[in-house]
Amino acid sequence: MDKLSSFYKKYDKRIWVIFFTRIVTVAGYSLVMPFLSLYLHSELGVPMKIVGTIMMASMGVGAFANILGGELSDYFGRKQVMVYAFFLRAVVFIFIAYFVAIKVHFLVIAFFLILSAILGSLTMPASNAMLADVADPTKRMDAFGFIRIGANIGWSIGPAVGGLLATVSYSSLFLLTAVTSVAAGFMILFLVKESGVLKGEEEKVTVKDFFKIRHDRIFLWFCFFSLLIWVIRGQMTVALAIFGVDRIGITKIQLGYLFTLNGLLVVFLQYHTTKLTKKIKMTTALMIGSVLYAAGFLSVGFANTFLFLVLSMAIITIGEMALSPATMTLSANLSPKRQKGRYMGVAGLFENLGWSIAPFIGGILLDTFPGKSLSIWAIISLFGLAAAAGYYWIKNKIPAKIDLNL
Repeated sequence: MDKLSSFYKKYDKRIWVIFFTRIVTVAGYSLVMPFLSLYLHSELGVPMKIVGTIMMASMGVGAFANILGGELSDYFGRKQVMVYAFFLRAVVFIFIAYFVAIKVHFLVIAFFLILSAILGSLTMPASNAMLADVADPTKRMDAFGFIRIGANIGWSIGPAVGGLLATVSYSSLFLLTAVTSVAAGFMILFLVKESGVLKGEEEKVTVKDFFKIRHDRIFLWFCFFSLLIWVIRGQMTVALAIFGVDRIGITKIQLGYLFTLNGLLVVFLQYHTTKLTKKIKMTTALMIGSVLYAAGFLSVGFANTFLFLVLSMAIITIGEMALSPATMTLSANLSPKRQKGRYMGVAGLFENLGWSIAPFIGGILLDTFPGKSLSIWAIISLFGLAAAAGYYWIKNKIPAKIDLNL
């Protein structure tokens, strides 16, 4: 009990609330995303190029909402932004559930997906900025790694449940996702106190102030290299899902188990991986993770069974565990103290731009290379190698104190 109590006291209460909201919201998100492209392609007959374009549009618009979310969280406070966004997103998911049930034209669904992406993107920079506000700077990487464990508990639950529900009703996926958004909204509303600087306590944010960030070249280069990582990472929920089901022949339930494996590995191994990566520079951890990503996604091109995909997912997940806490921690460390919401919003913009480009690229590659083509995954793996080269280049341009999280 003493160890449990000591572990609980290690983090501010707000970090614990963020931890549990990540479990809930990521479970809801992962209920839908791995199966959304399957619904559009298999049930509505939408070509993969169009599916990729829809996903790119929704995530691309959501990417710019990250900037808005960061600015709003600096101006009105982290809590208020999260509460409104969670509740409004629940309403949007209810509409999508209805439209899926009556099989309306896919463009109507696409419009509401864009709305949900905007609202989801408002919450992330506010949530990350709150974590950066309250975490001890020397323990920031531990805190971001801890939050990732929460996210992956959700990721391990969502796809497994989604795989079962998708065989019965796609609309039920969106209804359950709406419930998770409502739950997260109430958790933030009743359990969290504000952490940021509220309106009136700092100088007003202007458009001119925002564009000053363009002079922070190191931060922007770091964001660009991270964008490349999100291009390759984003293939998991579209290209990998379609490739696994349509071309290798795994079932929807097996697809759900595949993503559950990804989440469970992070839940059980992220803490130990973070302890190891804390001993080296974060840019070094990012290089290692990028190379592992490239290797894992390349191996998908050789897969011909579910078990082979399990091996590929294990390699991808190890790379992910090295990448994610280091990416978020370095973003926070490179951010000025009074502008964390803004900087986290810009980092989120690049993240979501990469995530939005991913399904478009994956869709084109799937249509261009029919069958179980190695070319698809060889091209995708190049993004990981390019990111590794970029992190190597930037390594000596970041002060050691920041890069080592001292």
